[in-house]
Amino acid sequence: MSRTFKAIAVVLVVLPSAAWAWVGQGVGQSPCGLGAWFGDPLKLGKPTRLHFSMDGRYDNGVRGTAHIRLPSGLRLVSGDTLLTGRPGSEWALKVVPERSGDYLVTGSLTFTRSNGIADEADMRLAFSLVDESAERVRGGV
Repeated sequence: MSRTFKAIAVVLVVLPSAAWAWVGQGVGQSPCGLGAWFGDPLKLGKPTRLHFSMDGRYDNGVRGTAHIRLPSGLRLVSGDTLLTGRPGSEWALKVVPERSGDYLVTGSLTFTRSNGIADEADMRLAFSLVDESAERVRGGV
């Protein structure tokens, strides 16, 4: 029987255009994290790279699954919104913001340990696009 521990992630805003969800290891807490940041300036109607990183404190061979959800108005040009990888994996999506306004990119990460216990973390990257460029980018849980 598999038990699942779901912890509330604490997000640190590392850069003005980044969000990182990391949950410290401990009782009822997940030792994994999911990060997101923009690799290019955000401009209305222009492609930009949206980067992600998964990490965790696990033995060799443990793989995690990350699922990224893009809001309406943020069109996927290329890349995978569902990725299976090892701790330390990074990948990027190419997206195009198609309207001014508020956006919320969300993601979830699950690592299943060899004993069947699943560790999970959630990530949120919120930003506002005003006129042709980003006004503010913030992370949260």
